[in-house]
Amino acid sequence: MPSFVSVSGRVQMYRKDKEVAISIRPEHILTIDRTVRDQWVITTAESTLCRLEMMYSALKGTCSDERVMVAFRHYTPTSEQIAELARMAGDAVQRVRPSEITPAREQGDTRVRVMEIIREHQDPRGIAVEDIIVSAGEQGISQGDVLTAIESLIVEDECYQPQKGYVRPL
Repeated sequence: MPSFVSVSGRVQMYRKDKEVAISIRPEHILTIDRTVRDQWVITTAESTLCRLEMMYSALKGTCSDERVMVAFRHYTPTSEQIAELARMAGDAVQRVRPSEITPAREQGDTRVRVMEIIREHQDPRGIAVEDIIVSAGEQGISQGDVLTAIESLIVEDECYQPQKGYVRPL
């Protein structure tokens, strides 16, 4: 049956016969709903567009962020390549159903509640994602909303995954 899935894993990049090869090893796969997928698309598109703006400022010579400049010198993107990537992000957003996106305020509240659970119940390994889902479920938060909140907290460096299936605050 077709499904939306969330896949996390390890990415490796290596050279093979003068070409760059990318390998992805899935470590964790979860079935998710359209709302989670759509929120991920929106969050990723926003982050992508922000990074593309920084690359464009580097192209114009107005960027002062050294990390951006290192990436710019490494990849040497053209304005056409940056514009194409921006179009791709826009195309992805067009596939999102606006009525199914969790309102930002509600998502923010969920993130705060999920982060509280992570801080309150962690041990030296962190806390299992399944335990977060159970605790949040007792507070009326759906599994999809919990997974979206955890993804957002990881992307924004509020927490990290020390090992498969576990989360710890930074």
